[in-house]
Parts: sequence; C-alpha cells; structure tokens
Amino acid sequence: MTRLKILLLIPICALLLALYPNAQSPLLAGSVSSTCQQNNRATGLITSKDLVGIFGNTTGNCAIDATSAFVSYRIPGYQYLKSVYFTQSKANKVLNITVMPSITDQTVYQASGNLTVSANPTGNGTAVIFVDGNLDITTNITYGTNSSGLVFVVGGDINIASAVTTINAVLISEGTIYTANAGCGTSSVSASQLTIKGNLISLDATKPIKFCRVLADNSAPAELVNFQAKYLTILKEILSSTWQKWTEIAGTPFIPSPLPSLSPLPSPSPSPSPSPAGLPPVTNLTATTVSQTSIQISWTGSAGATSYDIYKCNGAGCSPATPVKFGVSSPYTDSGGVCGSTYTYTVIAKNGSVSSTSNPTTVGTTAACP
Repeated sequence: MTRLKILLLIPICALLLALYPNAQSPLLAGSVSSTCQQNNRATGLITSKDLVGIFGNTTGNCAIDATSAFVSYRIPGYQYLKSVYFTQSKANKVLNITVMPSITDQTVYQASGNLTVSANPTGNGTAVIFVDGNLDITTNITYGTNSSGLVFVVGGDINIASAVTTINAVLISEGTIYTANAGCGTSSVSASQLTIKGNLISLDATKPIKFCRVLADNSAPAELVNFQAKYLTILKEILSSTWQKWTEIAGTPFIPSPLPSLSPLPSPSPSPSPSPAGLPPVTNLTATTVSQTSIQISWTGSAGATSYDIYKCNGAGCSPATPVKFGVSSPYTDSGGVCGSTYTYTVIAKNGSVSSTSNPTTVGTTAACP
C-alpha cells in the first residue's frame, strides 16, 4: 500500500494565495464527499483534482474536488513550454544533446530524442533541460545547492529506476512519470523510499503519475515529494517572460475599409531587417573556433552604431534568425554550440531605432567531438 506525502512550506502557501486570490482553497482532510468509499481516502494538503482510488489509506477522508487546490487554470503542454522557454528564450542555449551535459549556469538545453541520466550531473548553477523523447533516470541526482538546481521538461515518459532513492530536481512530463522502472503499475514494486527534492508535475490529465513503490515498513511513505521553495526564485532569469507575446498566424488579415484614423498596426519583425540609410553595416565579420561548444565572433564596427545584436542559425547557407545576444560589442564568444557543428552568424549594428544588418554573413564551426 503506497502513500504519497507532500511537504509544503507555509511561506509558499502564503505566496501562492497572495498571487492567486481567486483560486480555490486547498482541500484539507476533513472535507468529506458523499461518495466516500474505503480505499478512496487521503490525508493532508492535496493538490490534485481527483485522487479517488489512488490511495489506500482508510484513516483519512475522501479527496474529491472539481478544481485544483491552488490555481484553477490549464497547464500548457510540452510544445508550448518548449516554444516559449527554449525556442524564444534569450538565455544561453545548447541544442541536440545526447548525453547529460556538464551544467553551465543560466543555460537551457535540448535533447531531440531520449536522454538517460546515468551519473550525477556535474557543473554549477541552474539549468532547464528539454527532452523531446523519454527521460530515463538510473542513478541518484544530488546536484544543486540552496541557490541552484535542475528542471527537466519532458515530452515523453519519465522512467525512474527502482534503485534510485534521491532526485534533487523538478520533473515535468507530458507522458507518464513512473517511480520504479518504465511501465510499472501502482504499488507494484518492492523498493526503498524515493525522495524527490523538487516536484513532480504531469501535463496530461489522462496520464497520471504512477507511484509504483511498496515499502516493507508501511508506516512511511514510499514516495516522498519535498517541494523546494528555491525554484520560485532561482529560475526567474531563465523562465521569466513578459505578458505581451506575438504569434504569427497563416492567412490574409482582415483590414477594414476605409481605414480608421488610428495609430498604425504593429508589425513584428522576428528576422533582421534590411539596412536603412544612415547606418552602414559592420565589416570584416569573422567566426573563430574556440572550443567544442564556443565560437568567437568579431567584426569592424559601424560608424554611428552604439550597440550590436547577434543572430545565428544551424548550418551553412541558412538565414540567421535565432537571437544569440543583444547589446554586445566585438569580439563576442557564443558558448551555446554543440561539438562538431556549423553555425551561420550575422551582426546587426544599432543606434536607437536605426539598424543595419551585416552583409555577408559568416560561418563558424565548433571543435570536433572527442
């Protein structure tokens, strides 16, 4: 019989209630449903919409609530999170990782397939890792300090090996999270207690977390999730965003006729724009290999420019549209590369609202993989 114990700090509750005053109050033990049956019960502070049949604790009360305990809004799916917090992120980015990297602070990583964590991560600082496939955790993750940590955002399943006892990270999955090997059933695997120092979050209501462990001593929880307050603050530089967002859609826009006498409609420009008169483009743009993940970009400045923005794309002959860094000067080192990869760069000279794009662009290649 498996029980899940969720430890929440009082300051976190106060903060969430302050941020979301209209959200539903947490469902506490003592709120009894008229359909309460044995083995449908739970005790403590519950943060799920419906826990009927999940727990076998007959000493508590039924936990059935039509709304989430804290906030009654829909959590976006994996592709949305990846689009906003990876593709559109201004943080340092590392693409197409195949093994767990050494962590660099304030960096987002992306694995286009499956990813296995078979050794405790190294490095320093805080990072978010997006995994398009499945995430397999086969060893304890003790990485992190009071001011650093890891967040895994996974499009597939998260499979935690039954031998794992500690994970210091936030695990977010659009698939199913299994706590004792892939495909395990609820309360089906005899194993040691699993302690999550972070959080477990499922993005798909049809794929609930599978709490698979059973302890020999049933007086303790088999899966212990200890929410870490540090994640509310240490991720703000990576995951912070403004309320205003642009979305490009296909089709012909509707334009009323005659046009109303209002201010002009905004026109988003995700790619570098052509050079206006008055500010010449930069010259002598070069890219030099620095390491397996770094390329140095240098150029001769533009007369009248006060700052420069750098864009890149993967490969040669492509059109650079991915932001690298804004407001920089020459030279600048891009440390968001992958070993043995080729990138095309362009630099935009800027002075207030006036800008000019470098022409031609330049190609750089990182050092070969070991």
